[in-house]
Amino acid sequence: MAKTHKGMYQYTSDEGANIGLGQTGFKFITATGSYVASADANNSEWFVAFKSVGTSAKVSGTSLQGDHFSTDGASAASGNVIELVEGEMIWGCFSTLYATLDATEYIIAYYG
Repeated sequence: MAKTHKGMYQYTSDEGANIGLGQTGFKFITATGSYVASADANNSEWFVAFKSVGTSAKVSGTSLQGDHFSTDGASAASGNVIELVEGEMIWGCFSTLYATLDATEYIIAYYG
């Protein structure tokens, strides 16, 4: 007997949220530098989350609301990065990310 797929109800709430997160695209950041969401080809105005993959990574972000994600609360800049452990995800509304990465450090920045 064939099993019927239940559509969106087939997934747990966590699985559904993860599926929805990547639907507007993402940027895979592999090198040190500044990344502006609106400068990319998909014309998104912001990043809604970013995640460290591979190993820990150092990143700062310019937030559109609230404090900036940096060691001193200032906008994204090379000297103000915070180290994220592997797998850690930061949620928010960021126009710019700055990453300081080694060869095995990567950031996935999700568009929103």
